[in-house]
Amino acid sequence: MFQLERSAARRRYWADAILLLLAAGYGCGPSLGSGSPPAALAPSAETLTVEVHEGTELVARLSPDGRRIALLLMGKVWLVERAGGRATTLTDPVTDLAEYWDLAWAPDSRRLALYSGSASPGIRIVDLATLTTHQLSGDRNLSSPFWTPDGVDVTVLETGRDSTILWNLSVHEPGSRARATALPRQILDPVRSPDGGRLAFVSPISRGEPFFRSDIWELDLATGVERQLTRDSTLDAAPAYSPDGRWIAFISERTGSRQIWALRVADGETRALTQSAEDVYLAPLSWTPDARRILYTAAGKLRFASLDGGDQGTVEFSAPLRVTRWRGLRRPMLPRPGAQLKAAIATPQLSPHGRRVVFAALGDLWIADVNGGAPRRLTETALEDELYPRWSPSGSEVAYLVTGPGRDRELWIIDVGSARSRVVPLPATDFRFQFAWAPEGRRMAYLQGNRVGWVDVDSGERRVIGEPPDLSVLIGWTPGGDSIVFATSRLEGSAIRNFARRRIWRASAADSGRILELEIPGELSLRSGWSRDLTRVAFAFGGSGFHARADAPADRVRLGDPSPRYFSWSDDGRSLAYLSDGRLRLLDVVTGEARTLDVAPQYRVPEAPPPLLLRNARIIDGSGHPPSAPADVLIANGRIQRIAPAGRIEAPKGAHVVDVENRSLLPGLFNLHAHYDPVDHFAEAFVYNGVLALRDVGTEGEWMQTQRDRAQAGQIVSPRIF
Repeated sequence: MFQLERSAARRRYWADAILLLLAAGYGCGPSLGSGSPPAALAPSAETLTVEVHEGTELVARLSPDGRRIALLLMGKVWLVERAGGRATTLTDPVTDLAEYWDLAWAPDSRRLALYSGSASPGIRIVDLATLTTHQLSGDRNLSSPFWTPDGVDVTVLETGRDSTILWNLSVHEPGSRARATALPRQILDPVRSPDGGRLAFVSPISRGEPFFRSDIWELDLATGVERQLTRDSTLDAAPAYSPDGRWIAFISERTGSRQIWALRVADGETRALTQSAEDVYLAPLSWTPDARRILYTAAGKLRFASLDGGDQGTVEFSAPLRVTRWRGLRRPMLPRPGAQLKAAIATPQLSPHGRRVVFAALGDLWIADVNGGAPRRLTETALEDELYPRWSPSGSEVAYLVTGPGRDRELWIIDVGSARSRVVPLPATDFRFQFAWAPEGRRMAYLQGNRVGWVDVDSGERRVIGEPPDLSVLIGWTPGGDSIVFATSRLEGSAIRNFARRRIWRASAADSGRILELEIPGELSLRSGWSRDLTRVAFAFGGSGFHARADAPADRVRLGDPSPRYFSWSDDGRSLAYLSDGRLRLLDVVTGEARTLDVAPQYRVPEAPPPLLLRNARIIDGSGHPPSAPADVLIANGRIQRIAPAGRIEAPKGAHVVDVENRSLLPGLFNLHAHYDPVDHFAEAFVYNGVLALRDVGTEGEWMQTQRDRAQAGQIVSPRIF
């Protein structure tokens, strides 16, 4: 064990003693440190009732007959009468895994088309009379449904890089589709005129502009002639034809805030219908059957605007939600002092020949043979945290990132044989966690801010080869080492329906500014791992993992393990390593056989310090009661053993006794929503501000587990991490 571990453990002990008294949910007594499996509490049923009267992201569609309003609220579909009142759920808010993003009424007001783009994607039709549902398409790329005037088909969009295809899906023949029309640009928010002959849609102001700066166009479906209806330098979106076809209502920011406007189709006259203090929510608009009022949402409420101008009141509604769930919680098992535990591993990478793996654990880097044997510690530091190791093409060196409290991020290289290390001369500002060896093993590609560059690891020569906007992921080098491959991610679509458009590029490593787009689906850049020659890729989507050839991503093979992460390949493209459910897995992609590599190192939890007796403390227990009368608190074996009135506890042999002289003892605080990552090492600051336990909700889980291990091993001062 390190000398640091002993001193850090002692500092943590004193912090616990002074701050942690009544840590809610843990109680007192030595049983928590027994090391036995946590006992399950007796399961019990619990019913939660939530009733909402507004929605942050509220979408509303008025039926063509004007009688009912369909709502998208909390990702589910609800129905409420036009006058308001109690809404009823149309889709089960508990068991239906789909999260609905859009809906459209059929002309007969008896059916709804629903679009889900998440767990259960596709277009569905709901018959409101029978409450039966059938699926028209399971393709998440077919979106923005709207009906043909005869109610026989549902038209959907398929948006490409520079074009849009409109398909008609037959309601009576699920799975069949016919091409309706195509446009040589991306469009959003399509709506058909009442006579079915025209199509209004949203298009960006100029090619390459995001949809947040857009105008409204109209297409004559018979002739194919387009005409621009609005010309504004800001946002025009969400067009909606009036039932008589004479007007188009839309949302615009032309006056500085989002308001409802109307455009007369015949002559292009526009008028503002609202001048609300709150921005109108970017959601579809609906007309009343008499073509006099428009339903919209603002400030979480349903509202009507008049074609003659002015607010026409609010539709008050309530949406009740009842969820019955079983609670069968397990008591948390805290490490027993002196226990020997297996460490979590993070950011593993398979060696070029596929026979070894390097990974991060306990703040250091380790190397292990994939065919067995104890792991070997490659780096050994105190406060620093080493992670994201990358093998050199020869397999003789490993590049890695070093972070730590009060220091900049640095890129280092270590010789695997001699353990000699050196720093790579890179500016620390905006340096990302992404870097890749060139095929010859001399240059290193990196991302810094919005710049793509490379550095000679020996001479320190640096070159920035491009500054592409929306830079997101470094993929690697082309096999010849002449170009660096990276991905961009840009938010596109309208503010109603936006999406991340991902594209993959190559930038010449010699000629700055020469950047070409590759014909590789941009989706392969997300949560992916590429072989060194860029011929094979593994990626995760929707909780599942896949591997495929880069030139045939549709022929992907599904991995058998849940939620795989940190993919890496051997140079021959046969072996694929990844983490799944805390296990390091190695897959032979030829045979399909996967095995678990037992390579994790072990660590020892420090023994508990001698007993500590605090006398004359005034306890504030967090319940709202006033501070207690002076009391004594005995802490032993790492746990609060007893609390009693002052003078009632006899000091155990060897105990350290501290008279706190009527000072206050507070409960240790729990931070249940932390974002603790390798950039910000602030665990010790948590402790000295009274936070003695935290739960992280957004950081890479594997790295957080390594930090939990470091805390339990006494290497760092930190709250307990869950």
